[in-house]
Amino acid sequence: LADGVEIETPQQRSGATTTQRTRPCEVSREGDRRLRFVLAEGRNRQLRRMAEAVGHAVVRLERVAFGPLAVDGLERGAARELTASERAEVVAHVDAAASSSS
Repeated sequence: LADGVEIETPQQRSGATTTQRTRPCEVSREGDRRLRFVLAEGRNRQLRRMAEAVGHAVVRLERVAFGPLAVDGLERGAARELTASERAEVVAHVDAAASSSS
């Protein structure tokens, strides 16, 4: 999983299915039945498809961060305003991602 796996991804508009390799990600074990993934990209249902590709099922997913933002203390479905420093972090993160993909 850490090196990326081939997954099938249906295209929403055309209905066609494409097969692509996921980008490498960080994977660590947290206990007997729990894994932690750090993705550089997150395609639709990517973690579920990655697990399926190696014969595992995903029982539950929990997002703990989105880019540079941690979601500590937020209840499920809740939202809050970003602070000025968080907005600056997001802009820097997006700019860095854009420049690394060119």
